[in-house]
Amino acid sequence: MIKKMDNKPFDDTAVGRLPRWFLASADNDLHNKFANQGIIPIYREAAFRYISLASVIFLLPISLFNLFEQRWILGGFEILISLFMGFHCLRLFRDNKPLFTAQPMVYLSLVILVLSFVYGRDSNIYWAPAIVSSFYFMLERPQAIRLNIIFLLAMVPITGFTMTGNHSIMFLISLMVCSTCALIFSSVVQQQEIRLKRQATIDPLTSAFNRRFLMEALDYSQAMLDRHNVPAAVILLDIDHFKKVNDQYGHDAGDEVLVNIVRIVQQRLRREEKLFRYGGEEFLILLTQTTIAEAQLMAEQLCQLVREAKLLDGKELTISCGVSALNTGENSMNLMKRCDKALYQAKNKGRDRVYIADQLLTG
Repeated sequence: MIKKMDNKPFDDTAVGRLPRWFLASADNDLHNKFANQGIIPIYREAAFRYISLASVIFLLPISLFNLFEQRWILGGFEILISLFMGFHCLRLFRDNKPLFTAQPMVYLSLVILVLSFVYGRDSNIYWAPAIVSSFYFMLERPQAIRLNIIFLLAMVPITGFTMTGNHSIMFLISLMVCSTCALIFSSVVQQQEIRLKRQATIDPLTSAFNRRFLMEALDYSQAMLDRHNVPAAVILLDIDHFKKVNDQYGHDAGDEVLVNIVRIVQQRLRREEKLFRYGGEEFLILLTQTTIAEAQLMAEQLCQLVREAKLLDGKELTISCGVSALNTGENSMNLMKRCDKALYQAKNKGRDRVYIADQLLTG
């Protein structure tokens, strides 16, 4: 009999539905997990790019018009912002190096809107719906909601001074409807992107990361080592005699063993450390800011945890581990070859043990 542990396989049928989550905080379990793992919503990055470009296209003629109408303060400020945004877009699209992030851009748009109220015409108030809609596509959802509430409250006295009673009420209602629609749309897009990201990066059986995402993560860690001298190490582990588990208990039991192994390993990992299913019964752990000695210690602890878990009825289940540190200037293929050789040595020397790749060079 296989010892069972609670595991909820990924169910994507509910993702994208509106009830419960579309007004919920971004700190829900699904979003928070992906945020911690570094998966940033792509739509927000794309929105930042094209809203930046649109701000230059629309703001420049408006600034020239304000100068023509002799609104020198407002027009001059908008001209400076247009030139600044133009240089920002040039760096953003050519070098992918923006001058600033989305948050300062949002605050800058609010400053321009306030100045347009003070030095411009009352009709400038009709730019407000476009600005509140952009919040949800450039900021995290909780921050966008808070900023929208503050903005809507600030618009109450402004519309009271610039519009008649009925018009101000209708405008505020339309502003709230626009804000709500933008919230719903951005939430749907974000949840669908999370769903697609999970399908592309998560192993459906174990909920560990898959091999495709492993290569991206290794390249990123290698770049952090080469550019910023941030150390990293990997542990390649394999379940000993896993074929016998499938033959004796069946493939369903073997799948449950894989799920339980992942559960044990993930409970030991820190937030920034990632677990990947490398293939079959092999898994790889990527440890950031970790030395080879620390990685060896963790691998030995994992061997002990799995051994003591007694996942098989009356029998111990063990794992073998090959450990290696990332080397400066090394590519991912060489790293994996060293880990494979270390794992082979651990298997060859009796299993249920840890072998360091560097020992292959000295021993």
